[in-house]
Amino acid sequence: MRPNSKSETPATREKTETANASKSLTAVLQWQGQDCSFSDACHFSSLTRVDDDWPEVLHGPLERAFAGEEQCLELEPGSLLPARRPEWLQEIPIADYRSRCGQQHGSEPALGRFYPRHCFDGIGNEIPAEAWGRVIHLEPSRIHVDFNHPLSDKPLRLALRPESPTSTVHAEIRSLRHWLGLPGPGMQDRLKEAETDFWQDRPYERRHPGDDAQFFRKPSLSPFWDRVALTEVSRLYRRQIRPGSRVLDLMAGVHSPLQEANIDDLEIHCAGLNAIELEHNPICRHRRVFNVNSSHPLPWSDASFDALLVHAAIEYVCNPERL
Repeated sequence: MRPNSKSETPATREKTETANASKSLTAVLQWQGQDCSFSDACHFSSLTRVDDDWPEVLHGPLERAFAGEEQCLELEPGSLLPARRPEWLQEIPIADYRSRCGQQHGSEPALGRFYPRHCFDGIGNEIPAEAWGRVIHLEPSRIHVDFNHPLSDKPLRLALRPESPTSTVHAEIRSLRHWLGLPGPGMQDRLKEAETDFWQDRPYERRHPGDDAQFFRKPSLSPFWDRVALTEVSRLYRRQIRPGSRVLDLMAGVHSPLQEANIDDLEIHCAGLNAIELEHNPICRHRRVFNVNSSHPLPWSDASFDALLVHAAIEYVCNPERL
């Protein structure tokens, strides 16, 4: 018999089981970037009080969120993420980058881009192995790399929203600390005085060039959005799209999250690659088969729509700047 077994009553056992029970939670992090505000959201389908690695500042708010009450926190720099450390700003000979990651990440480091710590020789042991460094300045022979978290000096707003449990969502991220680490929120902002160099490694090059219309000739009639994604995107649309708007759903298919948004009196124009998919989309008032990668310009006059939407398809555009 265990030494403490006499003190384990049905009531304490029930309390322990409740504390260990899995909960569903959505966390929304808001912060101000150089040019705009950002909102990062993550859904956790199986958080538990005992097993998850939570920053201490969130212990109380998470307990209340688990009880069913949404919590909104205004957080000063250094309270949620490690405070900024000047010694984590390093000057590194450019040769120490090339010797490690030149082949994997490109022959030259790019301004504003993030690279894992193991790409650099000659940095201090106090910088953890899982850290990422951002190139903030380039010289002919040296690079300046900042290993601080990009949100370490920013005030943050965090909303913790309890959700209904679901067995259909399987999140790989199991803790808030894991989500807030790198790569993660904060990396999408630009440097204060320079644009990020996204161009040196031919970012729009396609691995398998070919005719998009031929590739998508077979219709796909099953929606591919999961419940959490639909919930989050429909909330966004309800905030941004006014009732009665004219909306262009570009690169459309059989389903649009506008169906779940339930916004009144929308006039929805759908343009996509497959006519059968468009015919099965119930909210399209007007339909047009159109290939954004081969047809330019768009076949609508300026100011024709109040909103233009691309659902999970912008990565298929060969020349987004021209589009």
